[in-house]
Amino acid sequence: AGNPSGDAEAAVRGAIDTGAALEAALDLARVGNAVFSCRSDKRPATAHGFHDATDDPAIVERLWAQCPGPLIGLPTGAINGFDVLDIDTAGMEWLAGNRSRLPSTLTFETRSGGRHLYFRHATGLRCSAGLVAPGVDIRADGGYAVCWPAAGLPIIADVEMTAWPGWLISALSVKTKPAPNS
Repeated sequence: AGNPSGDAEAAVRGAIDTGAALEAALDLARVGNAVFSCRSDKRPATAHGFHDATDDPAIVERLWAQCPGPLIGLPTGAINGFDVLDIDTAGMEWLAGNRSRLPSTLTFETRSGGRHLYFRHATGLRCSAGLVAPGVDIRADGGYAVCWPAAGLPIIADVEMTAWPGWLISALSVKTKPAPNS
């Protein structure tokens, strides 16, 4: 049998984390960001994931009551007006080599020690994994990112979101073009 006091302590911690996430989610919703609850493993706590996201505070409260989670999901793309360059620890070398080519933009540290660089949404940009480089993913239409500052992680660059750099959008467009019909 498990340690009942340990289980109770974990339940209390979970409730506290979920309460803090709800308060942060409500703050985000009040300024127009659609949000939804995520579990500690970053997966959506809601049945339909980012499709359940809303910026209506009353619905946010209901979502967290029905599907509590300690993390906040932010749908990326047109719905919230931003995309994320998601750099895992495996992509940090790529970031170091390209830092001077990237504009200053809102940047958060992730739980794994990676980075989320927020850019204004580029129309037509979709999610991709590893197209830029190993460990460098795009979160855009059809995806979401966890709001790490709401979980207590630092903001690396507290500046305005900027547009995607043209060289990166061009590189993505070349790599994602469909093959011509034969």
